[in-house]
Amino acid sequence: MIFQPIKHQFARRLFVAIFALCAASACSNANDSAMRQGALAQQQLEAGQVAAARITIQDAINERDDIPVLHLLRGRIEYAAGSPVNAFSAYNTALSLDAANVEAMQGVAQFGLQTGNLGEAESAAQRILSLNPNDTNGLTVLGLIQVVRKQTRQGIASADKILANKPHDEAATILKSRALFLEGQGSVALEHLNKLVAEKGMTQGVSMTMLEIYREQGDRANMLAQFDYLRKERAQDLSLRIDEANTLYKTGDVQRARSVLGSGVALTPPDIKQSRSMTWMFHEYDRTPFSDAQLIEIGKKVPINALQELARFYLDSGQPAQLQSLLGSSDSADAQALRARAAAAVGKDQLAIELADAVLKEDTSHCDALLARAEVYIGRKRGDAAVVDAQSAQSQCPQLVGGWVVLARAYQIKGNDLGTRRAFEQGTRLNQQDSILARAFADWLLTQRQPQRAVASTRRLVRAAPAQISGWQLYQEVCRKAADAACAAEADAGLAKARTTLGIDLLPGERPPNGLFGRLRRL
Repeated sequence: MIFQPIKHQFARRLFVAIFALCAASACSNANDSAMRQGALAQQQLEAGQVAAARITIQDAINERDDIPVLHLLRGRIEYAAGSPVNAFSAYNTALSLDAANVEAMQGVAQFGLQTGNLGEAESAAQRILSLNPNDTNGLTVLGLIQVVRKQTRQGIASADKILANKPHDEAATILKSRALFLEGQGSVALEHLNKLVAEKGMTQGVSMTMLEIYREQGDRANMLAQFDYLRKERAQDLSLRIDEANTLYKTGDVQRARSVLGSGVALTPPDIKQSRSMTWMFHEYDRTPFSDAQLIEIGKKVPINALQELARFYLDSGQPAQLQSLLGSSDSADAQALRARAAAAVGKDQLAIELADAVLKEDTSHCDALLARAEVYIGRKRGDAAVVDAQSAQSQCPQLVGGWVVLARAYQIKGNDLGTRRAFEQGTRLNQQDSILARAFADWLLTQRQPQRAVASTRRLVRAAPAQISGWQLYQEVCRKAADAACAAEADAGLAKARTTLGIDLLPGERPPNGLFGRLRRL
């Protein structure tokens, strides 16, 4: 955020003083002990030891949960840890204990806005403004809430009130520009931003706002210019690289997309969400995103959970040999289970069983090992055993798209159409944006002479992922096979729109960020 919680110098001095008094000897009561823990948490936070500070402050609050300053400190720690939900909870508790605390009001206002607790955020902002009608943070939060509620005129008025006192305030300019864009005045919004740049220079906040306006306008060239600036300013931000790579892939620049993403992974190993976003892109656009040398380097750096996602991409896309470079010499259970799946994929049944059984001996619920064994059982026409293993895997790891296909195939070799349909239905319900699973389900429904069910199942995919080209292409195919003219027309229009939509779909149920940044949504 551009606007931040107020300075905390008084609380910091208080904790430091208490720490000095208590550090040399055991504190005499729970209150002193809790404050001593708070002082230690403050020191840990200042030293950048955020994980330790989270544990220490929770210990302090467990001893005494009625001291507002401890909850304020927890709010700052959770903010530093990147957890707005926990930060909001901490500031909200502090405010309930001290209704006049301005820092708590600001924390509730700002983090309430981010987390969708708009009622609490608005109430806190109004309380701040009752103390100072020109408070910049209070007006900014109130203006953003007004924009979220589609009250763009009021949002512009809130921004103008700030700008009357601070003509070059960045947050207010961004707020006003977003509201103007949502009213259909995109060129005016950009004029305000460019004027600010002329006065104060480009900033990350302004660039991110321009990026979103250009995205909605479908302006690839100016989007890439903003990505170029932001990549230099935020070199460690892998999510930004993924966004840029998606734009490049979608507009046909595969080599540049690979370069942007490859250099990003080299700097910042992906977390599980980022890894899933990348593997989605690879399925969508690029089956050979990394060279063997890059895979070897990735295998040395990337955490195993993210490595599993990439390995599963190669398995699901029919490239099991790539796991040799990716997994290297790792002998972890996860690596061995993935090797078992790769062996099963190329018909090395005995090796697959040996590797899978060795893993399952220690962990009976290991998903990849269970799927490897299920694949072998399918090849051997042992339907009952295959169903048991595949069901066990999918109950533990419902996000494994390939596993639902394995389970459906296991039912198919048993001749159990009801079980096959149930596996596909459950899998597509839990993975609503996956076009690979949706295609497998649609193909099966068509072989069962159920074209309208195939149309309905594929329509759910494009509703959940309207920017995904592969989903609309599948819908287009299914509509034509079903001889449904209205459906085909809808698919043609949706595909044309998806080709020009330069962004990754939000996850089902995921809210767009309620703040100064994030995706814009026209009213």
